[in-house]
Amino acid sequence: MTGDNAKMTWQEKALRERITDATEELLADRDFASLQVKEICERAEISRQTFYRYYRDKYEIIQWHFLCICESTLFEMGRSLGWDEAEVAAIKAIYARRTLYMKAYQDSKNYQSISAFGHRMVRQSLIETIVEHRKLPLTEELEFQVNYFANATLITFTNWGRKGMRIHPEKFARLLTCCAPRELYELLKDPMPATSSAGCRRRLDDGLPGRLQ
Repeated sequence: MTGDNAKMTWQEKALRERITDATEELLADRDFASLQVKEICERAEISRQTFYRYYRDKYEIIQWHFLCICESTLFEMGRSLGWDEAEVAAIKAIYARRTLYMKAYQDSKNYQSISAFGHRMVRQSLIETIVEHRKLPLTEELEFQVNYFANATLITFTNWGRKGMRIHPEKFARLLTCCAPRELYELLKDPMPATSSAGCRRRLDDGLPGRLQ
C-alpha cells in the first residue's frame, strides 16, 4: 500500500520522513481528524501532486511509519528477535514519536486508522511467523490465541495512546507480556536458532524511522 521499504531510494525515504515530521508538527496543536493534506503539503514544502505520488491519504503516512517500525521489531518477533526484545523496541519507537501516535490513536474508528491497521498487521505477522517461518500448523488453539492477542493489543495500544502514553514503554511492554497467551508466548519468546540476531540488532540501530534519541 505504501511501497516496499527495501526497494526505496534514500531520497524517497527522506521525503517520506519529511512528510511524517510535518504531520507530527501540525498535530502538536490539533487533532488528526481535522488535519488536511493541504496543510501537510504546505508544512513539508511539497506539492499535492508529490504527496499523492506516495500516499493515497493522510492515514497512509502513519501506516508507513508504523510498518517501518514493525519491519525490524514486531515482524521479527519469534524470528530473529525474542518476544520481549521485539515488543520493547516497537513500543519505544512508537513512544519516541508520541505526538504523532497519540493524536492518531484518538481517531480509531476508521478502517484506515492506525488502531485497525495495527491490528491487521500484528495478526498477519504472527500467523506468518508460525506457519511460514516456524513451519508449524496453525491449530485452532493457536489461531484463537493469535486473534485474542491481536484484539487485546488493539484495545490496549489505543487506550495507551488516548491516555497520553503515561505508562513508560518498558513497563507497558511487561504488562502486555503478562497478558499474552502462554502457548503463543512460549512458542515465540526466543528467536529462531538458525537466525542471527546480530543483523536485526543492526537494523534496530539503523533502520527505525524518526527521532529515537
